[in-house]
Amino acid sequence: MASVKIGILAFQGAFEEHKRCLENAWDKLGSNATLDIIIVKRPNDLTDLDGLILPGGESTTMSKFLERNNFQKLISDLVKGHNGKLPVTWGTCAGLILLANTIGGIDVTVNRNTYGRQNESFEASLMLTNDELKGNNGINGNIYHGVFIRAPGIVSVDSNRVEVLAELTNIDHQVRPVAVRQGNLLATTFHPELTDDDRWHKYFLQMVLERGIPH
Repeated sequence: MASVKIGILAFQGAFEEHKRCLENAWDKLGSNATLDIIIVKRPNDLTDLDGLILPGGESTTMSKFLERNNFQKLISDLVKGHNGKLPVTWGTCAGLILLANTIGGIDVTVNRNTYGRQNESFEASLMLTNDELKGNNGINGNIYHGVFIRAPGIVSVDSNRVEVLAELTNIDHQVRPVAVRQGNLLATTFHPELTDDDRWHKYFLQMVLERGIPH
């Protein structure tokens, strides 16, 4: 039987919560393949992944860890397909900063802590702009309840290859993109793993399945 191999970088952030959400979302997809979740702590854990999640955390600490342990080049090569395999990669919160600034690959400009520090964390209703996400499980229609914790901000979308998947309207009535996709890369400024709404994890897994699983 074919298997889908998903890695979750696991030295910081809510990696256990991502694992739980992936398992719940996978059960609802009804795929004939099996789901194999790898808790990534060593470079060898990156081998033959179909998907990779870069969770939130403190972006500077994460960058230093990646560089010190030779993870940065390995993940950069993986995300860009330099090793012949091109896994679907999802960055949440600080993981978005890695994809945009440190590892590279997604064409957006990102600022750290755009929405404030830890004590200014908040929750807000987001407008989904992607039809797959709107209809993924029938909950809340085109509205998603986002959790923002020391969240980075997407200042600009710098390529027409980037699709905006969700937007936030702030108190000044400014509309900001808060979730984007570019090819095999997915990024959210908020934390879907901290909610019971599994649409984003289903969307990520569907991205993986659409690429085909050769195992």
